[in-house]
Amino acid sequence: MGDKHSDLILIIDDNATYRKVLVKILERENFKTFECKNGYQGIEKAIEIQPNLILLDIKMPEINGFETCIEIKKNSAIANIPIIFMTSLDDLEYKIKGLKIGGVDYITKPFQPEEVLYRVKIHLKLVNVNKTLSHKNKQLEAEIKARKKAEKKLIKLNKNLEDKVNEKTKNLHQALLELRQREKELAYKAYYDDLTKLPNRNWLNSYLTDLIQEANNKNPINADIFHSILFIDLDRFKVINDSLGHLIGDKLLILVAERLIHFSPENSLVSRFGGDEFIILLQDDKCIKNITNTVKLLLQELQKPFIVNNYKLFINASIGVAIHNYQKVDVTNILRDGDVALYQAKKNGKGTYVILDETIRNQALSRLELENDLRKALEEEKLDLYYQPIFCLKNNIIKGFEALIRWNHPQFGFISPQLFVSIAEEIGLINWLNDFVLTKACHQLGIWYSSFRNFTHIFVNVNLSIINLSQSNITEKIDSFLNRKLFPESCLKIEITEGYLEDATSSTFDILNKINDRGIHLCIDDFGTGYSSLSRLHSLPIKTLKIDKSFVDKMSAEMSSQTIIKTILALAHSLKMEVVAEGVENKMQKDILTYLGCDFAQGYFYSPPLDVNSATNFLASVFE
Repeated sequence: MGDKHSDLILIIDDNATYRKVLVKILERENFKTFECKNGYQGIEKAIEIQPNLILLDIKMPEINGFETCIEIKKNSAIANIPIIFMTSLDDLEYKIKGLKIGGVDYITKPFQPEEVLYRVKIHLKLVNVNKTLSHKNKQLEAEIKARKKAEKKLIKLNKNLEDKVNEKTKNLHQALLELRQREKELAYKAYYDDLTKLPNRNWLNSYLTDLIQEANNKNPINADIFHSILFIDLDRFKVINDSLGHLIGDKLLILVAERLIHFSPENSLVSRFGGDEFIILLQDDKCIKNITNTVKLLLQELQKPFIVNNYKLFINASIGVAIHNYQKVDVTNILRDGDVALYQAKKNGKGTYVILDETIRNQALSRLELENDLRKALEEEKLDLYYQPIFCLKNNIIKGFEALIRWNHPQFGFISPQLFVSIAEEIGLINWLNDFVLTKACHQLGIWYSSFRNFTHIFVNVNLSIINLSQSNITEKIDSFLNRKLFPESCLKIEITEGYLEDATSSTFDILNKINDRGIHLCIDDFGTGYSSLSRLHSLPIKTLKIDKSFVDKMSAEMSSQTIIKTILALAHSLKMEVVAEGVENKMQKDILTYLGCDFAQGYFYSPPLDVNSATNFLASVFE
C-alpha cells in the first residue's frame, strides 16, 4: 500500500468507467476522491469540499471541461485549485486552450496509472510548495512588523528565505525536467511496441496519413506514388501461446519480429499491428514480381524453426497484400484492403498469400454489405417464415409443416438460406436468427391452433442450430410458449441437422433430453449426409429422421440410393422412429418411397414452401 495522503481529489467526468478507473488508481495510493458526473455538479461540489486538486474531463454534455474550468476560475473560493484536464484529444490547439484558461496539465485517455499518479503527485507537490511559500511570506511580514529595529536579523531572515526559495526553485526545475522526460517516455510507448520495439498501430496510422498527405501535395502531373502493404498473421501462434505460456509466446514474437526485419527489403518498414499480426510497408514498389518474391521469402523463412528456451517451435503465416496509389486512398481503405487480402489468404489455407485484386475487393465489400443488411433485416424483422407442407404417404393427408426462413432482399431479391444462415453463424447472429424463427413459428402456431378445429393433429417443425441448443436458457424460451398454452406440445417439433451433432457436447444432449421430456418431438434433418450420430442414435431422444434430398434425387436412377433409403427406413423403424423424405418432386419418387415404407414426404410434388397467408388458406381448405 502507498503512503497515507490527506489530499482530496475531485474527479469530474461523465463516463462512469473512466471515473471508476481513476478512483481505483488514486485510492490504491490512499488518496481521498470524490466523483461528479457533469460540470455543474462538479462546480457545486468543489465549493462544498474545497479539494486539493481537480481532474476534469473535456468532452462532457451540457457543459464541457473548458467551460467548467472558466466557471471555476470565476469563483474566488475555488479559483486557486489546480485543474488537470483529461482527454483523448492529442491536438496542440486543445492543450494550449486548456492551459490558457487556467489548466495546469493534461492526462491522456486511456489512462496509464504511472502517468496519472506522476502528474497528480507533482502538482499536489507544487500546491504544497506554494502553500509553504505563502506561509513563510506571512511569517516574514509578521516578523518584519515585530522587528523593525532589528535590521541585521531581518537581513539574515531574508537571506535564509532567499536560499530556501532558490532551493525550491531548483527542486521545481528538476521536477519539470523529470516531467518532460516522462512525457518523452509516454510518447515512445504510444507509438512503439514494448515487446518487439517495433512501431505499433498508432505509429502506422500516423505514418500512412503523412504519406498520403505528401503524395497529394505533389504535382498531379508527376508519376503516381504506389506503396504495397503486407498483412502478416501467424497461423499457429495461439496454439503455442496457450500450450507453452505467454512468456514463451512473447519470446517467439520477438524472434519473429527480428526475422521479418532481417528478410524484408531495405526500403521496407516493419510494424507490429497487434497480437500475432505484423504489417510490412514496401515503399514505392508496385512490381508484382518483386512483391511476390518478398512474400515467398518471408513465408519460407517463417516456416523455419524458432528456438525458444530449448523448444523447437514451428509456425506458419498467412499474408495478405494490397497495392495502393497513395494519391487516391485514405488510411481506412489501405488497412481494410490489407485485412481483406489476409482474410482471403487464411480462407485459402495456412501458409498462403493473396494479392488483392478488384474481384476479391468487390466480393469482400459485397459480403460486408450483406452482413450489414442481414443485421438490419433482423433488427427490423424483415425476414419471413415460409411453411412447406409434410404429407402422409399412405393417404396423402397433410400432417404438418416445416418452417423455413426466407430473406427477400430489397435489392437482390430472395437470398439463399444457406448463404445468409452461414453468414449469421460467422458473425455471431445465429442465436438471434434462431430465436426469431422459434418466436415467429410459435406465434403462428398459436394463431392456427385457435383458428382451426382439429389443428391438434398438425405439427410445425422448427430448425435450430447446435449453437442455439447450447444456450443454457433454450428450454426456458420453449417453456415460455408452452406455459402460455398457445398450442399443445405435440404441435411443435424441433429439427437438428445431423452434421451439427458432430460438434455436440454432453450438455447439448442434456438439453435435447429436457426438450423431449416436455413432450416436444425431436427430428434429425438431412439424415444420411453425416456419420457421427449413427453410433449413438439409439441413445438420442429422436422421434423422426428426415432423409436428405440428395438420396431422393438419385433414387430413380441409382439402386444404391434406394438401398440407402431402405437401410435408413429399417434402422429408424427398428428404433420406433418415423421417417420423412425431403425433396420429393415427382410421382415416381413418391411411389418408390411409398413402396419402401416411408412414412411422410415433403417437396414440390406436394407443395412449395408457402407464405403465411397461403399456408393459412391451405389449412382453411383442409379443415372446411
